[in-house]
Amino acid sequence: MVGDDACSVCASLIQKLLEFIANMEHNKQYRKGMKPPKTPKIKTGKLSKKCFKKLQQAGTSFEYLPVPKELMPQFETAMKKMGGTFFTGGIEDNNNIYVAIPAAQRNMAALAAQHMLSKEIENKPDAFILKDGNNKISEEEMRITSDVMNSYDIPMFAFRTDDGKYMTVIPKEFEGQFNKAMEDVKQQLDQLKNIDVVRYDQFSPLDKPEKVAYIVTEEEAQELAKVAKLGDLDIQFAKTEQGTAVLYNSDIAEKIEATREDYAKAVSESEAFLIDVTDNTISMDINKLLVPELSDENTYFVRVPNTSGKDYIRLDKSDCEIINGGKSIKTELDMKKSYSIYDSTGNIKQERSGEELSKSYNTRHPHATKGTKVYEHGQGRERVNLFNKEKNEIISVKLDKADVMRTALKEHGITGKTADMLMEDINKKLSDPQKEIFGFSMEKTEVVYADIPNIGEYLAQSQLSQAIVGKTCMTGVVPKDSGSKCCVMDKNTNSFAVLPIMPLKEVQATLSQMGYSEMSAKEIADKVVRSYREGDIKEPEQVKALSAEKVTPFQTTNAELQGCGYCKTNEGIMIIRESEDAYKYMSVDKDSSLADVEKALHDKFGLVDDISAAVVMKTLIAEEIVKTAEPKTIGDDVTISQLTSKYVEISHDGKSEMMPRDKLDTEKLKAMDIPEKTIGDIQKSFEKSEHEALHPEQLNLMGLIGNAKNMLLEKVKEGGSKVIENIKSKGQER
Repeated sequence: MVGDDACSVCASLIQKLLEFIANMEHNKQYRKGMKPPKTPKIKTGKLSKKCFKKLQQAGTSFEYLPVPKELMPQFETAMKKMGGTFFTGGIEDNNNIYVAIPAAQRNMAALAAQHMLSKEIENKPDAFILKDGNNKISEEEMRITSDVMNSYDIPMFAFRTDDGKYMTVIPKEFEGQFNKAMEDVKQQLDQLKNIDVVRYDQFSPLDKPEKVAYIVTEEEAQELAKVAKLGDLDIQFAKTEQGTAVLYNSDIAEKIEATREDYAKAVSESEAFLIDVTDNTISMDINKLLVPELSDENTYFVRVPNTSGKDYIRLDKSDCEIINGGKSIKTELDMKKSYSIYDSTGNIKQERSGEELSKSYNTRHPHATKGTKVYEHGQGRERVNLFNKEKNEIISVKLDKADVMRTALKEHGITGKTADMLMEDINKKLSDPQKEIFGFSMEKTEVVYADIPNIGEYLAQSQLSQAIVGKTCMTGVVPKDSGSKCCVMDKNTNSFAVLPIMPLKEVQATLSQMGYSEMSAKEIADKVVRSYREGDIKEPEQVKALSAEKVTPFQTTNAELQGCGYCKTNEGIMIIRESEDAYKYMSVDKDSSLADVEKALHDKFGLVDDISAAVVMKTLIAEEIVKTAEPKTIGDDVTISQLTSKYVEISHDGKSEMMPRDKLDTEKLKAMDIPEKTIGDIQKSFEKSEHEALHPEQLNLMGLIGNAKNMLLEKVKEGGSKVIENIKSKGQER
């Protein structure tokens, strides 16, 4: 019967519950601020087949939670009323009983706990504290809060509200401890916020990448394409959702980086200038410059500024526009046109060209202050002005051909890429007619885009390679093999680690080995596994349904062990025994003592015969679960291994037999080709051991005598010749 699917699934259920409890215990050790040597544990319990069938019908995925002992009857009653089911396995600690609940009944269990708690609050309204409103806990915080409260043995009930957050209920006597523990939760959350996890495909070692990839602007892509063409460099470009990606071998990275530095410097220098263009548009303040009494229905009579009120002009209304909410008049001056200049009475006194007239308008640069230096190149209304805020100076150049502008820039030390960028920026500011005057054109290198299937992965790896520069590798070595990886970057310690894709528990174990606490390792491992892509692990551990553990029958004809088998666990081995109505189990941690396991096999697991216990112990010793004495060799090659307090295994020449210590079967020993003399030595050895066990007082007496002799010799050595002389003199006196 043992080893069938039902028994195997039952073993998995029990094992997962035990692992859940082990994690709670690890958290409690962490909370105590120390890491004491782990004491191996032996746990026993049973699950009725009736209960197991109900659990199977409810689903094969389970969740595990602690229920306070004093509230367990109420919880059980509430679950039964709702038709729910759960499994305890008889496992408990000082305060809680641990239960396994089908994931499909999660909401039912929460409702049962709520009903249970409501009755308690109704009976004892002042005995509980409700944390609601601003004190609600988010989904992310809830996982950590639960672990922290369990580690402090603080009972807490949490209920999910409509907004996706959790309200919590705690006994009144734990309010202070809860508030203090929440400081730990915040500290843990702050630590996690500084830990980034990136899942990527590795093509070469992260600390020594063979390829470099990053996103550039279109302008920089053209610059790199030009460099690649001139230097015959193999640079690839690809279009991505983020923009233009560039990819090349790391052996030319130094050359490319120098180009990028020059480009970045030119960008920085060109961006230091604010560019504006002064054209033939003028604006006039109506309140200050308009003369209404000399204006008519077709024209505005306005004063020319900066002429001390002596000069006036008449503008056609059809050429003007009222702006600034009726406060200003805007128009364009025709630089080649001749304008009539009037006196204050409206009489024409002279003619003036538009270009000459424009000098009276907007003579001050909008960015100029009292200390601003203005360098003017050429005369004319239409100008290009470059304002450098850092230097507080303006380079003002009359709009002319591009060569004139480039010459002016050169006079101020602006050349090369910086000048090219400024010329291009100026051209973008000009109107189409102004562009015709400027006549600027810049030769651009065509960027040829390639189809690079893995460009996204190259970008991710290259970005990570840059991110780990200057950081300490927590594992000591960066993996060199290619394939899917996860990079954990810890800003708290300025360190990183590259992990292969592996199940949750393996990630957690690796993080623990790196020095993280059990609690931190668990949370970071969750973060790592959540970064996995579909198919990274066929059955991701965090969501997979309960799978069957392989239960191996004991290789024996022993009738008492029929229906009994074992399976390995993370902590050691689980022995499971099927009867007509239940599954009984015994979980044995690695390094458990032989005496403790033997006692549990008889007293708790229910084995009657000593030989049955010996058969089980033989397997546990072979699997290196149980610690036992070193095998004893008698004669040339006869080995005696202790299995239990009453049974040994005698081996010789590839043959072995299990026998009780007090009833050696000499015929079987002879059949193993063990010489009679050696058999006699074995008997004497056992008789001596039995005599010592029956008369421990003799052994103690002999030990005391031996100790006394040793002490006397030590005293003699310490006293040296003086003591010896004293002894001699005492003898002579006698």
